[in-house]
Amino acid sequence: MAKTTTATDPVPVADPQPYADLPIEVYERRLLDPDPIGSTPIELKTPGQWTCRWINTGQDGRWSMVVHRLGYVPVKVSELVDPRMVTGLVTSPDGMVTRGDRGQEVLVKMPKEYFERIKLAQAERLKGRMQSEQAQKETLQHALGAKFGDEAASAVREFKGSVLEGVDRVGPEER
Repeated sequence: MAKTTTATDPVPVADPQPYADLPIEVYERRLLDPDPIGSTPIELKTPGQWTCRWINTGQDGRWSMVVHRLGYVPVKVSELVDPRMVTGLVTSPDGMVTRGDRGQEVLVKMPKEYFERIKLAQAERLKGRMQSEQAQKETLQHALGAKFGDEAASAVREFKGSVLEGVDRVGPEER
């Protein structure tokens, strides 16, 4: 009886010469984990120090918001471990990592410690808002005022009582 070949068995290559320029180690790694991957993490020469993200500078005001209000800084191509790992890499004239047809997607970074602390602060603030009835009422008032105008916001502000979650069924005799 012939032996059944499994995915992790070595691939028999009779003549390795035609494959000399191919990334055989990548193929072998994919045999161990064959599922398609999402986007490849961007590795910088200072591992673990930064949190990176792509931004679309084609959106009006996006660059200003991300750089000046959120504190991200652009990544330079010289900071990449392997520029070939960035699909569609376009180097901007000032050396920034960009991609896309017009180079409008820019790779930016923030120190990992600050990124994680900011995310923690956001979670704590959201938790506080969700626990405070007054904060929920103010959020609702603001949202209704923005969508439906001052009268809707006033109605929420002046509302006395409580709102209970659930469903009450009304029978035909109660209508």
